[in-house]
Amino acid sequence: MSDTPQGDGWWLASDGKWYPPTSRPAPPLPPPPRPAPPRPAPPSQQFLPPPPRPAPQWQRPPRTPEQEKANRRAIIISAVALVVVLTVALTALALSEANKNDNQVTTGTTSARAAATTTAAPTTTAAPTTATIPWSDVTPLTPEATTQALLGDRPKTYKAVGRDERQGVTVGEDGTSITVTYMVDGAWTESDFIDKAGSTAFTDDRVLFANPNVQSVTVVLNTEFTDAFGNKNTEPGATLTLLRATADKISWPGLAERININQQWMFCISDTYTIHPAIRKGLSRSGPNCSG
Repeated sequence: MSDTPQGDGWWLASDGKWYPPTSRPAPPLPPPPRPAPPRPAPPSQQFLPPPPRPAPQWQRPPRTPEQEKANRRAIIISAVALVVVLTVALTALALSEANKNDNQVTTGTTSARAAATTTAAPTTTAAPTTATIPWSDVTPLTPEATTQALLGDRPKTYKAVGRDERQGVTVGEDGTSITVTYMVDGAWTESDFIDKAGSTAFTDDRVLFANPNVQSVTVVLNTEFTDAFGNKNTEPGATLTLLRATADKISWPGLAERININQQWMFCISDTYTIHPAIRKGLSRSGPNCSG
């Protein structure tokens, strides 16, 4: 060590002194090389999570022909059951209304007779007018008295034509036969027209045969027909005639139950009836339903 170099190879240290070459420290080793970064694995070798599985979905297994047939059968049975329930409900409602009307007619007739008996003055000798005489006692028969009877508490049955569709009432020359004529515009089908005719005949026969002087009742239902050339004309679509001998066999309350189920039954017990050929052609059978 010296303050000045003493020859070649002397070196100056950090403390400001000169040192001989033999004391020169070895040069620092170079830093070790950095390790190479890991190479990424190829995509085929990388781990990938499996894709999520779709949730299982329920699917109806295909139906066999037998199952399809059973399904259709079940639908038909359900529809028929619904129709039967509705028919029974409508029939019960119609019977209830018919019985209510029967009670009203009986009560009204009894009250009228009682009123005529209690209000008549002992000294009155004038004959009562037709309007105050109960229908069962009217004699002789007149169109006015007959119309008045049909305008009373007429027990209307299911599908019977209303009084506003009545065209007229006539009494035969013998004074014992009555013809009541209607004009029908609201029938949906030929069978519906026959239903209306039977129900209307039953309703009028029940009222008119309460008078013992009536020996025959004919109910005529006119309607409008159109021919192949477009011409329209009004003709009787159906007529029903009932005679006294047949009427005396009838239990009207019992027959009312049957008519409310099958309105065409009145054709089956009438003494005579006619059905227009055009209407008969549209019926599902050759004539009215007389099967029950």
